[in-house]
Amino acid sequence: MSTISDRKPKKITQTALAQHLCLPRGDRSIRELFDKQILPSDIDRQNLTTADFDRCRVAYILHLRKTAAGRAPKEVDPDDEDALDLATERALLARQQRLESVKRTEGHVIKNQKAAGQLIERGKQILASSAMNARIRSELLKHPKRVVKQLRGKDEDRMLEILFDDVYFVLKSLSEVPIEVVDDTADEDMDD
Repeated sequence: MSTISDRKPKKITQTALAQHLCLPRGDRSIRELFDKQILPSDIDRQNLTTADFDRCRVAYILHLRKTAAGRAPKEVDPDDEDALDLATERALLARQQRLESVKRTEGHVIKNQKAAGQLIERGKQILASSAMNARIRSELLKHPKRVVKQLRGKDEDRMLEILFDDVYFVLKSLSEVPIEVVDDTADEDMDD
């Protein structure tokens, strides 16, 4: 009775090896695997034997595992811009998830700052600024009437001093008036 080690390996074709590895394109697939050094390079591809089955199968399974884990080198058609390997797709997905997480975090920070009164909405800020500008305009338009009597008969230096003092008084009184944040009902009135 002979043992497995006593048997002489039989010669096989690349097509038979391709069938053994369940490769669809036969010997062409085997040639590509040898060219890409996926199958052991010390195996003579022209003189394959049944002894090479196991080594080729193990090498091919290891290659498939690397590919599935995203560790295999990128092997795509250089003309195909849409082709991505698994590692690249995972990296892109992770980047997108990080960006979405940052956006969510920023949204929560803004909501918290609004709740704490540290931020106001743009519409409310525009209304408050408009009210402040209207108040400044009104006070400055009163200015000439207030100082015209004081300026009669004065020399130029004294006129400048009176004008400067009055403008300074108006601006100082305006700076002491707090800016009021307009309530939500004002925003709704603006939208109508």
